[in-house]
Amino acid sequence: MDLGEVFASAVSAVLTLFVFMAGGFVFAKMGLVKPDFSRQVSGVVFNFFFPLMLLKIILLQTELKTLAEGWYLLIISVVLILLGVPLGKLLSKMTKGRVSTPAAQFAAMFPNYIFMGMPVVLAMYGEAASQTMVIYTLPMNLLVSTLGYMVLASSGKVDFKSALNPCTISILVGFAWLALGIPVPDFLASVFTMGSNVVSPMAMFQVGLVIASFKLNGIAELKDAAIISVMRLLVVPIVVALILYACGLRGLYLSVPAMVTAMPVAANMTITAGAVGKHEEISGQLVFVSTIMCLITIPIMAVIINAIQG
Repeated sequence: MDLGEVFASAVSAVLTLFVFMAGGFVFAKMGLVKPDFSRQVSGVVFNFFFPLMLLKIILLQTELKTLAEGWYLLIISVVLILLGVPLGKLLSKMTKGRVSTPAAQFAAMFPNYIFMGMPVVLAMYGEAASQTMVIYTLPMNLLVSTLGYMVLASSGKVDFKSALNPCTISILVGFAWLALGIPVPDFLASVFTMGSNVVSPMAMFQVGLVIASFKLNGIAELKDAAIISVMRLLVVPIVVALILYACGLRGLYLSVPAMVTAMPVAANMTITAGAVGKHEEISGQLVFVSTIMCLITIPIMAVIINAIQG
């Protein structure tokens, strides 16, 4: 494992994301978009582009045989996501309620596994880790816009009424299609792929829009986001790595879950918060702060995980 390559990969991913974030910030500050544009972007991405992304993941990247062989990775992923619910409550208490429970829960449940996680893991472990990543992150792909939406729409308890949305419907349609074994026409495959490619850039553009609306009186107001980011980026992944090691897992089955857990808060959080109409400012702060901090923490976590594996 080349730490220099890991760091370079993380820097490249962060800088790429920050270009889109800067675009949103400039557009908002220069008055090129209306104040309600942020929520309009969220609505379009959540209700149109998210479903296309989910259909791409299910129909173009998923094989039932592969999922059956990697069932333990799916279980680990789901368990860690669900543990984010009680962990989020704890994080909210650590900030004395200044960060709402739903926002802290989403931040604890979903890392930036696509745009940050994939390049960093591949830089660390090579193409051999790609299939492990696809299997491990499948539950995150399916739950970030369904369970994640339900969490942010709640007032501390999961709102099951919000479960039925375009993302949920696309998942049901996708798996029914996959089970029937119907080939995906080339033009639809292109639509799914192009729609999926829009999500990460627009999520970071949305972060820029939200940051432009911040009314900070000083850097100290980002303290709560920093506290949660430290937990997200260092404390939790170290605990996860130690538990997986104690359970007898080694190699990629330990490294991939631990490193994905060490990624910053999912950029999709701002889109989902905008679609819900709640927690938008703290979502932008969490994504912004954790993405900056990960430039320091990712190389540290790479060393720690390598040391735990021996």
